[in-house]
Amino acid sequence: MSRERRKAPRLRRRLQVLYGEDELTTNGFGLDISTGGLFLTATTLLPQGTRIHMKITSPSFVFYAEGRVVRHKLVAPTLRGMDPQGMGIRFISPHEIVEKIAPAAKKGPVPFSVSCLTPGSLEDLVREQLARGVLIVPTGDQAPAVPSVVDFHVTLEFLPAPQTVTAKGRVIQLLNPDKEDIRAAVLEVAEAPALIAALRRTGA
Repeated sequence: MSRERRKAPRLRRRLQVLYGEDELTTNGFGLDISTGGLFLTATTLLPQGTRIHMKITSPSFVFYAEGRVVRHKLVAPTLRGMDPQGMGIRFISPHEIVEKIAPAAKKGPVPFSVSCLTPGSLEDLVREQLARGVLIVPTGDQAPAVPSVVDFHVTLEFLPAPQTVTAKGRVIQLLNPDKEDIRAAVLEVAEAPALIAALRRTGA
């Protein structure tokens, strides 16, 4: 993702970062940081979507954070002295952390909203649903009528500052109407090609 597309300006500063999925076991360096995330040097890249704990240290501050791997930067071993290899990390908000440690407080999927946690999950959504002109969305207890037209949202969670694209779809089928936790609707998306282009442009 280019710097021009970032919502939060990045400060180039070398930071010591101790990190890991469960324990702080791996040393790395943050080469730039913003309110949305940082770039973390790494020889071994964790899968996109992986959630990690971090202790971030500089001469003037120390703080702990959680983050999610949202992109990879692969560099040939012979070139890493000039161009470090690493991972783009998005900081996880306090709201997301509370949802992790107190799952009972979660209210289930947001009606008419779909989240993509990684670029790969976005491409899966495009290939398996939008390329066919449809999208499956949760409805909660707001089951729409067939064939009403509803607004829906696709949120790209893997960006340093998550972005949401909104579009319209026509309800062509209701799924699991008698099962409160998994009610969903199949939407016909007439403007699917334009939506695909907007999602890829936003997630680039």
